Amino acid sequence: MELQAGIERLRASKKLYDEGNKSEGVEAGKEWALNEGEFDELEKVARLNEHPGTDPLEALRETNPDLLDSYDEEVLSDEWAEGFIEGAAEIYEQV
Repeated sequence: MELQAGIERLRASKKLYDEGNKSEGVEAGKEWALNEGEFDELEKVARLNEHPGTDPLEALRETNPDLLDSYDEEVLSDEWAEGFIEGAAEIYEQV
């Protein structure tokens, strides 16, 4: 396999991996909002959605240091955190 073809294959694989992580984060954010989060916490998390370009994982940790304690460190990524914020924001918009 040529170098360029291998790189393209890996990029496609990474894209699928990132999209999967984000989807899992969206579901986790919705679940947290509906079952665990209090309104003030939900509002803080939802407002993170208004600041693109910031590190979403770090922003979640700063917003509520205990928020991510119940999640496996292996699933936590920027893509997952971005999805979590989006999922929580979807619920917030309905309140």
